[in-house]
Amino acid sequence: MKKSLVLAGFLAILLMTTLNVSSGHAYSPKVYPTEAKVRLSNQSSITITPNTVYQLVNQQTGQLFYSVPNQSISVRGSNSETQLHMGGTILRSTNGWQVKELLGEANETIVLFSRATEARRGASTNYAINRTYQAFQGAKLIGSHNAAGVLWYNIEDEVGVRHWVNASTSSLHTLASLPIMTHSNGLKYRGSFIATTANSVVTFTNSLDIEDYLKGVVPSEMVSSWHMEALKAQAVSARSFAILKGVLANNTTSQVYKGYSSETTRTSQAVDETKGLIVKSGSKIVETFFFSTSGGRTANIQDVWNTVSQPYYVSVDDTIEQNAKSPYSNWSVPYSAAKIVQNAGFNPSKELLLDIQAVPTGANGEIGKIFVTTTAGSYSLGERSRANELTIRQFFKLDNGWNLYSNWFTLTPKKVSATYQVQTATGVSTLNGLSTTTVKTAASDVKLSGLQTSVQTATEKQLIPTQSYISEVQLTGKGFGHRIGMSQYGAKARADAGWKYDAIIKHYFPGTTITKY
Repeated sequence: MKKSLVLAGFLAILLMTTLNVSSGHAYSPKVYPTEAKVRLSNQSSITITPNTVYQLVNQQTGQLFYSVPNQSISVRGSNSETQLHMGGTILRSTNGWQVKELLGEANETIVLFSRATEARRGASTNYAINRTYQAFQGAKLIGSHNAAGVLWYNIEDEVGVRHWVNASTSSLHTLASLPIMTHSNGLKYRGSFIATTANSVVTFTNSLDIEDYLKGVVPSEMVSSWHMEALKAQAVSARSFAILKGVLANNTTSQVYKGYSSETTRTSQAVDETKGLIVKSGSKIVETFFFSTSGGRTANIQDVWNTVSQPYYVSVDDTIEQNAKSPYSNWSVPYSAAKIVQNAGFNPSKELLLDIQAVPTGANGEIGKIFVTTTAGSYSLGERSRANELTIRQFFKLDNGWNLYSNWFTLTPKKVSATYQVQTATGVSTLNGLSTTTVKTAASDVKLSGLQTSVQTATEKQLIPTQSYISEVQLTGKGFGHRIGMSQYGAKARADAGWKYDAIIKHYFPGTTITKY
């Protein structure tokens, strides 16, 4: 009996003093076979809220910390320092932070420390201290032991060494099967993240597998209820576009990306069923541009972006697009002369628009040059060479903040005439403008100047223009976007008509093939 007690005591001591070294690290960060990086925000501060434990890597020191599930983290920039504010603790790094999605084994539990915690060789304060953890650091839970009413956790650190810690400064957490981070922009995102600071502005970037990235792109770029073949065409186009880029924007500068918040069953199915497929021309991956509406025909790249032609960026017929009933197939918007004068860099309260010309330079009639004449001087876009379509569209920015729908339009001015019938000593004369006219007053002869003059009529005084001018223009056009590559409404119309996704893509990008990357 005594021998059994001695053996049991020895085994207990052995258990409490275990310093095993594991064959692998606890909680490995997830590695993405094909990684997409998307810039989510550039702000002085943001707030992120994880639904599970993420690893926080100080890129200055290499120290590892962990997030507490559902506890918000304020990410702030101070000069070149990136700060993480968590539960009253401030973690600092001049090189920024990685916020990594973790992989854990089934039923694996992580111990997080709420304050400085001593890790010992055994489950008692009598044992030597092996290391001290800081608040928000953590380790893998191996087991627990109750020693004289005090609960101790046996843990394994990031290099596989095991220690004992007092449970009173710790909390236990398991990893969620789907790690999701909520950004202060209101959207939720898969994957991992990088936070860096320059001039007190935090750049927050989402890093994730390209297939998961696409699940947040396709429903943000195309209506999820559209035909599956159209959704597949969008998925393949978005994948080819993304794979060529470095860091993507989350808006139309690259592709609209709204993360996990936008995911739908149908669009995720389209991504899964085209997994890894991209568009190539020979051995070259094609940057598969897409846009909303062509207006019946896509554009040659050299006609809208003033660049060299490419065999797969050519104008193709898209009359079938009208079956999809895009609101932008044909459009007409009025545009005030005052806005044109202002956009040309002149004062609209003092100057008049005398003339404006929109010169078609593209094969379909795309506008490549704009010439404006005002009472203060002239202004031109694309005078020496064809202007970029975006420059043209930005010049005619709409009241809602959008650029003009496309650069495929005609312009019709509405003119105000300054032609007058004037009684002279010899009869009635017709004057085309009054700006150079001399009139006799009670005091002297006066040469008219300015944009308006006051004239006494039989009943009252009226202000009349001294020269003819344009008061408004009507812009009448087709399409929405740059019109290079795939029309999204055209893809819908073709899918509705029975086209498969690969045929849709090959129509808009002639001579290309679809293959695995």
